[in-house]
Amino acid sequence: MSIAKSAFIAVAVTVFSMTAYPSEAGSFKKIKSESDFNANIVGKTLTSGKTTLIMQPDGSITGSAPSGKVTGKWNWQKGYFCRALRVGKKDIPSDCQTVYFDGGEFYTVAQQGKGDKSPMFSVK
Repeated sequence: MSIAKSAFIAVAVTVFSMTAYPSEAGSFKKIKSESDFNANIVGKTLTSGKTTLIMQPDGSITGSAPSGKVTGKWNWQKGYFCRALRVGKKDIPSDCQTVYFDGGEFYTVAQQGKGDKSPMFSVK
């Protein structure tokens, strides 16, 4: 197993407590621009199970998960959401991900769309 895949699995197990995936992938559209990401995700409360995150406009990530406080940094690079996280006392390596959004929920796919799918997050 690659280091990147191991790191993503660690994130999924550590940060997310509920795994729910879209039943109809056709209703989800890839977010292709930073302006669309900012309009639909940034500054909103993102919830999956007992995990809550906010991608702040200043590029920071704040939130909480069952395993502790979530902090990190995010940016938009060449069509991808890139982030590095700390969950509790554990550092999660950076990764650039594709983002899919349907107007009320989103999920990401690691390794620039070539890796594993994240749990579903509601956006409020």
